[in-house]
Amino acid sequence: MSTNYQESKDVPTSVLCSRLMKLSDAVTKGPESINREFYMNIPAEVDHDADIVLSEAANRLNDLQREVYQLRRKVKDAETM
Repeated sequence: MSTNYQESKDVPTSVLCSRLMKLSDAVTKGPESINREFYMNIPAEVDHDADIVLSEAANRLNDLQREVYQLRRKVKDAETM
């Protein structure tokens, strides 16, 4: 059981990426692997439970996409000045 992090936002991206790779691998190995890797713990493990890891990864991707868009707008605005 992992108790290294209190909230999903505290989990380093490298840890999330490692877990995402394991979840991806589990999907290709069939029902037993999926059941094992997608099991939800009580209390939740924010760096392990698939629902939390997937949600946090999606949130970070959205945040990064928004930031890239804003930075591109700033660059475009600076170029037109």
